[in-house]
Amino acid sequence: MELQIKTSGDNYSLSVMGDLTIYQVSLVKEELQSKLADLTQSVELNLAGIEEIDTAGVQLLMMLKRNVEQGGGEVTLSSISESVEQVLSALDCLSWFGIEEQAA
Repeated sequence: MELQIKTSGDNYSLSVMGDLTIYQVSLVKEELQSKLADLTQSVELNLAGIEEIDTAGVQLLMMLKRNVEQGGGEVTLSSISESVEQVLSALDCLSWFGIEEQAA
């Protein structure tokens, strides 16, 4: 798992690559909390590099989104991998993240 954080003014760009499962979530959470101490800014998530995600990974993303929004910021998803889309769809969470479900 690799986490890249870039800042541009008040905006954060966050890219996650590799797996985001129960085995990586605590490490990612610690890294996010240490690097993003002020989660009140706009955060753009790039999840195109995620190979595997489970409910623990989805919960971490939901926590990040909730914390940013409670601080007055906004979280947007710039792109997601097929595995992320499948899991979010199976959990009926696509709209929660602002993603429109593709017609079958």
